[in-house]
Amino acid sequence: TVEDQARAILDKFGAAMKAKDANAVSHLLSKDCIIIMPEAVGVSARARFFTRDSYLELLKQRFSETTASNSKRVIRNISTSKNGDVFMTTDNEARTLVGTRSEWIRTHEYIVMQPGTGDLLITMVVAEASFYAPDVPPEPTVEPKASPSD
Repeated sequence: TVEDQARAILDKFGAAMKAKDANAVSHLLSKDCIIIMPEAVGVSARARFFTRDSYLELLKQRFSETTASNSKRVIRNISTSKNGDVFMTTDNEARTLVGTRSEWIRTHEYIVMQPGTGDLLITMVVAEASFYAPDVPPEPTVEPKASPSD
């Protein structure tokens, strides 16, 4: 079904992001794709608008600075139109190590896909940040228990 194809595209997108492969991401985006993301929460309420090419440049820069990342995306809703367009809403949570700084962000995403040559292509992504922590300390380590004689 078209819904299954859309899920598969989103899985490929996630795998490409995890692999830090901007070239693989580029094959999933339409030539006229628009991506709208917020500035860092607490820094500004302004949105950042990207074309496909400017987004791919941002990804390449981000991938070069990222040393580790862990994310989880959950599809909340998916619907299709008669002509095969797909609208998805997702929730995404990512924890990323950028150099020595650790970031934690939660977003709600609105994704539009349209039939391309052979497969669906992502034509629009609007990300709404619901939580952003720019410098999360590492998880605390478990301290050994004191012996009874202490």
